[in-house]
Amino acid sequence: MIKICYDAALEKGHSGVCPMNYDPVRGCDGKTYSNGCVAESKGIRIYEKLNASGITQRAGGGPKRFPIGILFLVVPVILVVGGLVAMEMEARAK
Repeated sequence: MIKICYDAALEKGHSGVCPMNYDPVRGCDGKTYSNGCVAESKGIRIYEKLNASGITQRAGGGPKRFPIGILFLVVPVILVVGGLVAMEMEARAK
């Protein structure tokens, strides 16, 4: 079975909003991303988590499910960051 590294549908369906935590991953494209969410926002379906000693485990494969309680913390941050991104995009478009 051939595994597909890049998935245009994953990139297109991603909100583009990711946490700013640094939890580095190496994508199947050979690039290092600051975390899995950033890799998935670029359409990278398969990636490996990294630490100081190298690759620790395989990860990836699409959206993750979060415990419902985390939404009360994440949603307000997403709304604020999303608004800032929209304002930045508007400013660049002018």
